[in-house]
Amino acid sequence: MTATLLVDDLVRVAPHHRLRWEEAQGCYVLLYPEGIVQLNETAAEIMRRCEQAKVVASIMREVQTLYPEEPVDDDVRAFLEEAISHGWVIIERA
Repeated sequence: MTATLLVDDLVRVAPHHRLRWEEAQGCYVLLYPEGIVQLNETAAEIMRRCEQAKVVASIMREVQTLYPEEPVDDDVRAFLEEAISHGWVIIERA
């Protein structure tokens, strides 16, 4: 069972995972020992903010500035929860 993601949780890209711009594909990809994931623009923006541990609420605010006409909190939370379930992102809790 996945822990509930809270807005004050710190999240970051999981160990052994690396975000990289892939020129040939024209997009960011997430590389890890078991494979590669091609990311769309919004997913890449969220993952870029997870390269260093960051609070979920801060990520939501930053992504909101990129899409000022649309509410993004639910989408950011949904993506992060999916990323956590796949092991791409981890929650850092004391």
